[in-house]
Amino acid sequence: MNFDPDYVLTEIDERRIKPLLDDIFDSTIIFTYLITMTYPFRITDYSEVMKHNRHKLYVLKKNLNQSIKSFTTIEKHTSPHNIRDPHDPELYTNTFYKDDDEGKKRLVSRYGSLHTHTLIDAENTSMNRIRSLIRTHCSKEYNSAFGGFNIKKVTDKVTILSYMTKDISLPYLKDLNLDRRMVIDSANSSIGRNHPSIRGVYEVNRKNRISERLDRKLS
Repeated sequence: MNFDPDYVLTEIDERRIKPLLDDIFDSTIIFTYLITMTYPFRITDYSEVMKHNRHKLYVLKKNLNQSIKSFTTIEKHTSPHNIRDPHDPELYTNTFYKDDDEGKKRLVSRYGSLHTHTLIDAENTSMNRIRSLIRTHCSKEYNSAFGGFNIKKVTDKVTILSYMTKDISLPYLKDLNLDRRMVIDSANSSIGRNHPSIRGVYEVNRKNRISERLDRKLS
């Protein structure tokens, strides 16, 4: 899932990311790259994803030979549409696999599955180098299909921070099983370790019209 360039902040978004911006302001961190990884398989265990995040950062620190500051979030997929056939009108909220013509089960919807966003403060490297390291050393989690891996330079940290943490303020969606306390992976982050959401304090963003439309369609 790539970062949405049309994402627009609301007042709730601005309040949600203020503690994160304060943490950055009080530090020397300059985030340079945003890494988004979508799994090639279905995964719903936040703890397991945190282990993968820890390994990914270890790989980057070791091979780039530098102490990398990071901010990592774990997000739920909210689109129940067929990722293999965008023209398929059926919505998959509880059925995530479908038999193909050969009788094999194929993943058709990521709805409710997890993926990650990671901001890193890394110097003297390149996007190709980072991609190569992750593809080589995190091969089980690396996914080259259906927009599974994306890396971009950070140009607008305010919008990116809001986009990365939007699950904290996401309106209710059927069968999503969202744990807002786990959105910020505090164990693998240099900022946001004391964010209110980790204690279960959050505001729901009622102005997220896309999510509310989807909720009505699924209910």
